[in-house]
Amino acid sequence: MGNPSNPVRVDMLKGRPREFSSVGGYPIFYAREGAAHCPVCALEAEQAGDLMDTARVNWEDHELFCDNCSERVESAYGEPEADEPARSVDDSDRREERRQMGLTD
Repeated sequence: MGNPSNPVRVDMLKGRPREFSSVGGYPIFYAREGAAHCPVCALEAEQAGDLMDTARVNWEDHELFCDNCSERVESAYGEPEADEPARSVDDSDRREERRQMGLTD
């Protein structure tokens, strides 16, 4: 999945882990030894000394969950079924991040 000899660091935006790519605003997740991590859990692991193997965009997997906290990792194009619970997101933070990337809602 990644190259453990060349780990990646969690990308930050205004003191918080970035949840969306800087180009295109796509939702990202991190992986270490085959386990998916949301940006928040990846940062916590990094602070504990465990760097991630890779950072990736979640293109269509609407069933991708963080292996640490069990939060659903938002997908760029795969929409969850109507009966699935929505992920809680602070909309003001998302709008600010998208605004800084030059995207509009």
